[in-house]
Amino acid sequence: MSEQERMRKVMDMIPEGWDKKPISLAYEIRDFLENVKDAGTSIDSGTDGSCGDLWVTIQGTEYFITMRKSNKQLAQEGKLTPPQ
Repeated sequence: MSEQERMRKVMDMIPEGWDKKPISLAYEIRDFLENVKDAGTSIDSGTDGSCGDLWVTIQGTEYFITMRKSNKQLAQEGKLTPPQ
């Protein structure tokens, strides 16, 4: 199974109520990181329904990258109470 097919299957398995935008954006960034990651390493990804997470090793350092909507954006969508 190709990487693209695997990502499509993951997206299809995400429950209806989950926001797919953060993980979709993380997958787009993942494509860019494929060009700069260390040879012989892979990029791992995950989601909890509100974030898109990536683990990637570049020049011997593992990075954890999380894509999520900002608190300002979540407040505009009525999903977070803005700070007082």
